[in-house]
Amino acid sequence: PICARVNRLKILNQWRKLMRLVKVEDLRKEIEIISQNHEREVDRMYLAKGVVVRHFANQNCQVLYPKGEVANFERSTLTWTQTNSKGLRRETCHGAHKDLPAINCLKQSDPETGIVTVMRADKVMLIEYADGSLYCQHADGTQIFTGAAGREVRVEKRGFAPVAYDRVSKPDGGADADFDDW
Repeated sequence: PICARVNRLKILNQWRKLMRLVKVEDLRKEIEIISQNHEREVDRMYLAKGVVVRHFANQNCQVLYPKGEVANFERSTLTWTQTNSKGLRRETCHGAHKDLPAINCLKQSDPETGIVTVMRADKVMLIEYADGSLYCQHADGTQIFTGAAGREVRVEKRGFAPVAYDRVSKPDGGADADFDDW
């Protein structure tokens, strides 16, 4: 009887270990699903000049610009974090600006074709062609192509209808401001 009791306790102990491992794995999967829903894009708006505004289930938003700039809004802290095409970052909260560490960038120029490629550590890629046209791919896969004259803009993202339109310039003929003007 003592051996049988010891064996039952060993089996029960092994069973509990196995059940704990299964429970931990189930909890990990549940946390992953919750975090995916938390960051899930629920709406996308296209604005003039090829600007894309992404709204998330957690009420945060992200603004993607044709020249590679990105602005993220964190609703819980009412904070905007902007990254310009050169990787410089700035945080704005309640009107106060704070510069953040820059994101690493790799810039490569091809003297033969005149193509300039910029790849940032936040997974944004920018290609400027010799004719002035621009291709930008953002971290979420959104692609924005701007024609040589800067008027034609095409925005594409897998799972969304492509949008193409002519960009409207300012009435005074001046250039539009962007984050590079810091």
